[in-house]
Amino acid sequence: MPYLNSLASQYGLATQYFANTHPSIGNYFMLTTGQIVTNDDAFTGPVSVDNIVRDLLAAGKTWKSYAESIPSVGYTGGDSYPYAKRHNILSYFTDVTTSSTQVKNLVPFSQFSSDLANNQLPDFSLSSRTCCMTPTIPPSVSLWMSLTPGCSRTLRR
Repeated sequence: MPYLNSLASQYGLATQYFANTHPSIGNYFMLTTGQIVTNDDAFTGPVSVDNIVRDLLAAGKTWKSYAESIPSVGYTGGDSYPYAKRHNILSYFTDVTTSSTQVKNLVPFSQFSSDLANNQLPDFSLSSRTCCMTPTIPPSVSLWMSLTPGCSRTLRR
């Protein structure tokens, strides 16, 4: 893990992060809405409370959710093995599901490398894993987010 350690040294590492609730769906909502919308992994939504997508759009920022094994671009349906909707938390928000434009930001994780190579990463990205973890990545690493520096400054205001 030398590369990951170098990133932590260069940027930062959260070592005192604790979950607010169990199972993880409540934590994902806490990260993206500021509240625990549900703790039910079978929850189907929709969610219309204030959320990160709404804030990003209001600030004129771009976003994407890169989801491993999502059945198709813009998919907002339920679990489709090995895809787990509960890990693609932005797919619950009405700001996404009711917009033919925003729903296209729910994309397969495979698109990440193309966006990176073409310098087309959004201001905010959320990446999610399937329900089937590989042995090399612990189950606790099923969701991660990144912000461009400008986006981070905008959202802090």
